[in-house]
Amino acid sequence: MRPYPTAGDINVLGQTNNNSIYHGGTASLVGRFCGGIGFRFNYTFSKSIDDNTDDQSDTPNQLNWGFSKVQNPTDRKSNRSVPNFDSRHRFNVTSNYELPFGKGRRFF
Repeated sequence: MRPYPTAGDINVLGQTNNNSIYHGGTASLVGRFCGGIGFRFNYTFSKSIDDNTDDQSDTPNQLNWGFSKVQNPTDRKSNRSVPNFDSRHRFNVTSNYELPFGKGRRFF
């Protein structure tokens, strides 16, 4: 509940006293095979919580100042939530192949 519900949005510019929490865990699997072929699989499970996410995070901000909207400026804990940049599950897969060129290889 806002203290003054008839007032419009409360915009905060350049505020630097924000709080954030991040928890995460990772798992990796690496495989190397004969013939110069290999792969890497990474998985990250995470959660981010903060009390003042930049409202326009998809565009760069001048002077690195965020532009955020708050519900109640006198109660910062009521603004805590999962931010728009939270990525709960992240999978990465990479592979590589060693080329047969160079010293000690098939070519050259």
